[in-house]
Amino acid sequence: MIRTNFGHFRYLGILFALNITFLLVANMIAGRLISIGGIAVSVAELPFPLCYLIGNIITEVYGYGQGRSATWLSILCSFVALFSVAALLLPPSPDFFKDDGAYQLVFSSGPRIAIASFFALFIGDIFHSTLLGLANALR
Repeated sequence: MIRTNFGHFRYLGILFALNITFLLVANMIAGRLISIGGIAVSVAELPFPLCYLIGNIITEVYGYGQGRSATWLSILCSFVALFSVAALLLPPSPDFFKDDGAYQLVFSSGPRIAIASFFALFIGDIFHSTLLGLANALR
C-alpha cells in the first residue's frame, strides 16, 4: 500500500507527488505547440498551472513550510530529470538506429525549459506561498 501521509498530514504525499508529476510533464511537453483560436500555445500551459494550484492547496491546508518544501522538492526533481535525460543522450546510438537525431532535437531544449521552469516556479510559487502565509498569519 502506498503511504499517503507524512506524519499526521493526510494526503500530503499524494499532493507532493502530483505537484512533481505535473511539473515534470510540463517540462517534457513544453516544446509541443497547439493552436487555440489561431494563436500558437505550448501544451505545457495546461499542466503547469496545476503546480501552482497544488502548491496553493499544500500551503493553505498544511502550512507555509510544507508549501515551500513542495516547491523545492519539485525543483530538485526537475533538475534530476534534466540531468538524467542529458546524460542518457550523450552515448552514441547504434548504427542501425536512424532516429537518434529526432531524440536529440526534442530533448536538446530540456536545459532551457528546466531553467525557465525553475525561475517561473521559484518566483511564482515562493512569492505566492509567502503572500498566502502572510495573509493567513494576519487573520
